[in-house]
Amino acid sequence: MFIGHVGAAFAGKRFAPKTSLGTLAFATGFLDLIWPVFLILGIEHVRIAPGITRVTPFDFYDYPYSHGLLPVVGWSIVVGLSYFAVRRYRTGAWIVGLGVLSHWFLDWVMHRPDLALWPGGSATMGLASGTACLSRSSWKAPSLRLHCGFTCVPPVPPIALVSGRCSRWLFF
Repeated sequence: MFIGHVGAAFAGKRFAPKTSLGTLAFATGFLDLIWPVFLILGIEHVRIAPGITRVTPFDFYDYPYSHGLLPVVGWSIVVGLSYFAVRRYRTGAWIVGLGVLSHWFLDWVMHRPDLALWPGGSATMGLASGTACLSRSSWKAPSLRLHCGFTCVPPVPPIALVSGRCSRWLFF
């Protein structure tokens, strides 16, 4: 999942060239940085449930303050305004704030329905596409049917995504 957040940071660099890539990566990963703090403080909760997904045994059953949609909008505003207060770069502040917000939408695609819309609400969302394990052999298939119902046709092997023209096309 983290590669998607880093990819969003690279995409943000295109729109805010004066903002450091480190700042953008911090913004897109911000929610995953505050989540463990909330766990330690007992504000949010997770349990280990082997087999709950193919990827991780963590059951994220209560994390509405770090990963709930309404609080994430608030975190986006706080982080964006904090960046603006320090750097006075309006475009960068918008992109940093949107980077924090992008985290929820990327998690929405990958997570099973465990993302709260607001604290205390019973409605949760998630498409669960991250619950399917991808093996090396699955890249040889002409198409890959993911758990959420999307069909993905990988155009090139994954290693090619980080070099050459593909990376320029993907990130810029």
